[in-house]
Amino acid sequence: GDVTFTGDSSNGLWDKSANAFVANLTGNVTGTASGNAALTGSTNNTITTVTGANAIQGEANLTFDGSTLGVTGDVTLTNTSSNPQLALIAAANGTAEIQFGDAADAIRANIVYKAGSAGDALCFNGYNNTERMRIDSSGRLLIGHTSTVDTSSFNSNLQLMGTDAHGSSATIGRFSNDASSSSIHFSKSRNGTKGSHTVVNDNDSCGNIFWWASDGSDYEQVAQIGAEIDGTPGSGDTPGALAFSTTADGAASSTERLRIGSDGTVTVQSEDLVFGTTGKGLEFQNSVTIKEGSSNLNINVGAGNNNVEVQSNGTSFVKFRGTNGNVEIVDGDLVISTAGHGIDFSATSGTGTSE
Repeated sequence: GDVTFTGDSSNGLWDKSANAFVANLTGNVTGTASGNAALTGSTNNTITTVTGANAIQGEANLTFDGSTLGVTGDVTLTNTSSNPQLALIAAANGTAEIQFGDAADAIRANIVYKAGSAGDALCFNGYNNTERMRIDSSGRLLIGHTSTVDTSSFNSNLQLMGTDAHGSSATIGRFSNDASSSSIHFSKSRNGTKGSHTVVNDNDSCGNIFWWASDGSDYEQVAQIGAEIDGTPGSGDTPGALAFSTTADGAASSTERLRIGSDGTVTVQSEDLVFGTTGKGLEFQNSVTIKEGSSNLNINVGAGNNNVEVQSNGTSFVKFRGTNGNVEIVDGDLVISTAGHGIDFSATSGTGTSE
């Protein structure tokens, strides 16, 4: 029959039918064993767990050899009363990493934290465990390089470096059955809190594109396109201008060359506007205005009659009639004042009279 061990209360018994010792123990268990208790299983270093049948067993998929914990299957961290954490603690100036692999190669990619002098960065390694990008100790995202590149004092938080067309370029694409496209957005607020609004001021810069080139020792500016406020802004009113700048030969910074104002006026800031393509010219739909201080010289094309009219400050002086080819002096005299020159009235025969 069953054998029961009793003291002040029933503490345990030998269950003959189950062929097992059933204990109901509280407090400490002390004493010595004359032999070794053994658990059997098919895998060395298995970790023992409790089953639903109030028994213990060795888990073949969960092993520990004193230094390495091995798990075959999924790992779930659950802590509904707090925030679950998985901590990887390395030696001082050491590295801690998570490895990814497959059946053919145990280490195909890594996420590595390099502490202190080891790099002080979180690194992401791709195929064949080659580093592809890292987040350094200043929070900069570096792609294609392991340290920041100072571009004329700009240590940007996003840096892409490469040695060929693929590694030195970025592509932004959109695939949608509509007329919209991909885009790049620049924004500006005078509020010092991220995401908050304070109205900008006239002439505030709202975004720039810079080009830099190495002069052998550092980077110097080559060109720039900038957008800025051009007028007095307000609610629903942000007038803007685009400025185009280039660097002259012998200089190390750019000079503004052309500006498109908020009213659509295109201003060439320096040098000449040159049209060098053979057979091309400059087409004006209605009129041409030449300004010098407060004086204007206008050349207007009359609608429907092909007349060309020359005006000064709004007053017509000369008209070229497109209907009959006549030239009319509307106001003032025709004065030919250059010494030794006159008007040549030539007939089709090549002879004429001049005075």
